[in-house]
Amino acid sequence: VKWPVTVVGQINNYLIHAEGSKIYLEKWESGSFNKLAMFDLGMCVTSFSSIKNFLLLGDLRKGIDFLQWKEEVATQTKNLRRLSRSPPSAPITVLACEFVVCQKSLGLVALDHAGCAHLFSYSPHSDGREGDRLLRSCATFSMGYPCRASLRMQAESGVQSVVMASGAGELLCLRPIDDQVYRTITTLLGMLSTRLPFRC
Repeated sequence: VKWPVTVVGQINNYLIHAEGSKIYLEKWESGSFNKLAMFDLGMCVTSFSSIKNFLLLGDLRKGIDFLQWKEEVATQTKNLRRLSRSPPSAPITVLACEFVVCQKSLGLVALDHAGCAHLFSYSPHSDGREGDRLLRSCATFSMGYPCRASLRMQAESGVQSVVMASGAGELLCLRPIDDQVYRTITTLLGMLSTRLPFRC
């Protein structure tokens, strides 16, 4: 290839790699790679994750993009299209990206250079401002140090967490919880913050 390769991965037995801002999907046929699809993103692709036929791509300055790989057998068409992206009004330098899964809910996680984990969700049917063409921001967690590596792991049946490794030697875990557990923890944290002595 003519440009530096910044990301390499696999989706549905296809090779996916990034050359700067361009993503290529290729298939090994007759002793060589055959390009099937190409997508031009923002500045420079820094990270990649996939689940089923969905791709999550992190960019050096433009945040994350949520794409879908579609292959129609009847019409013999192959298509790589953008479903949504993080809001361009709040650019993120993405070092790593990954999915979190809780039953039928899918979360998109972007880890930035400031040591924060940004959680987004995709809503295919919305008013078009946030959730359709733009991902909906759900939460931001300060991890302390920048995390460059992430791995999606099965926590229990129907739940997949993200394990992250920081440059300071920490292993962190971002795990989805259900509404009842969230309400219980929030109530306990509220009680602790008001009833425990404040030291500083």
